[in-house]
Amino acid sequence: LLFRTDATGAVTFINDSYARLTGQPVETALGRPLHALFGGVPEVAALFVPAPGTAPGRGQARADWLTSDGTARSLEINVVPLHRPNGELAWVGSAADVSGLVRAQADLRAQLGLARSLLASSPLPMSVLDTHNRYLDVNRAWEQFTGRSRDAVLGTTAASYLPAEEAAVHDARDAALLAHGGEMTYETAWHGRDGRQRDLLVSKSTFPDAEGRPMGIVVCFMDISDFREAERATRAARDAALELSLIHISEPTRLGM
Repeated sequence: LLFRTDATGAVTFINDSYARLTGQPVETALGRPLHALFGGVPEVAALFVPAPGTAPGRGQARADWLTSDGTARSLEINVVPLHRPNGELAWVGSAADVSGLVRAQADLRAQLGLARSLLASSPLPMSVLDTHNRYLDVNRAWEQFTGRSRDAVLGTTAASYLPAEEAAVHDARDAALLAHGGEMTYETAWHGRDGRQRDLLVSKSTFPDAEGRPMGIVVCFMDISDFREAERATRAARDAALELSLIHISEPTRLGM
């Protein structure tokens, strides 16, 4: 939608797109303030009123509008000052339909809100990494487990606070995951600030960009130290029982000899 106005913002020209969108002749728009065509949005009227002490300049505003068939549209309106040879000021501009973009942005905000809620509510430590292996976000459970604050780690390289050998293991696997996408699960040992070793089950999954390429990794881990300790205790008890049974079997043989 293309238009031209006088210095005050009154329409002096508008193209046929106006008729197609409104169902009204172009002539009905001539002489009317531009903002009146778009529901009287104050931000549109303000485009033609420069701030005190400043010269007229480019401006942009957003307006929600109902077309002749009742369809709601979002328009992005841009104006540019036009200084005529006789010194008069006029304005030229356009109104572009950005309804699809506005809906996509709203959907994206909703999806990001859901993702943040899931991250925050998870009882398991979780983090989100970008393609450069830097922290984009961590949840409260992650902060409590690692003893590191969210503000301190955002933007830093993942696993940079770990010993070099441990960090190298995670970095290599992250690089492979980003190269091919998908998900992976593995076990690893982690040493806390108290020096205690913990056994962790780590799950990682990539999330795609608009083209379907991996644009980051969601990391979740579970402390399975108690499970592994019980497993080791069970194995030790089994081995001890087996050794004892072998001793009992061998004793009658020695007595018989």
